[in-house]
Amino acid sequence: MGLLSLLFTSCGSSYTTTHIKDFRVYIETNDDEVRETVYELADEYNSDFGAEALTIVDEQEDANSYIRFISGLRARDNKLGLGQWITITSQEGRDLLPSNSSLQKTVMHTMEIDFDLENFRSKMDSRYEKASGQWRHLYHLFCHEVGHGFQMGHDTSKDSVMYRSIPDNSRPQVDYDDYFRRARKFFNEQYQ
Repeated sequence: MGLLSLLFTSCGSSYTTTHIKDFRVYIETNDDEVRETVYELADEYNSDFGAEALTIVDEQEDANSYIRFISGLRARDNKLGLGQWITITSQEGRDLLPSNSSLQKTVMHTMEIDFDLENFRSKMDSRYEKASGQWRHLYHLFCHEVGHGFQMGHDTSKDSVMYRSIPDNSRPQVDYDDYFRRARKFFNEQYQ
């Protein structure tokens, strides 16, 4: 499990909810260079986050989250990436418990991310020049889609990582500090 495998429990008069935020990500590709680029993006992400928010796993059965590469995603949907959060909820019913017991509910947080394969491949050699606009673009795109996985919506500020569109080369002013504050808050929130 990653460093940030967190369990949150909120108690009420009728239920207890446990939130599990342990993002174990499988990269769906046979392309070793694409896979290596995602590893580098995730390493930079975790470094900027300050802990292991994303754990890349080598075996699909160890994963609860996925990164996929779709050929023609940009041409078809005018998207360089698509990120979404998924919550899986399980409950233990009261009929099995004494009447004064609380309902047990577990919420597992996961994510699925798709990237346009052609855009990704065209910029992945920039991993050798991390200061380049192309690498900054890939990192910005990666952070943006992971942000959706961490339940962030689009922002109206053009400086925000979560602004609704990302140009082919990342904007010079991107507020990563605010973004990572929000990402850390997602892991630390107590849910009622």
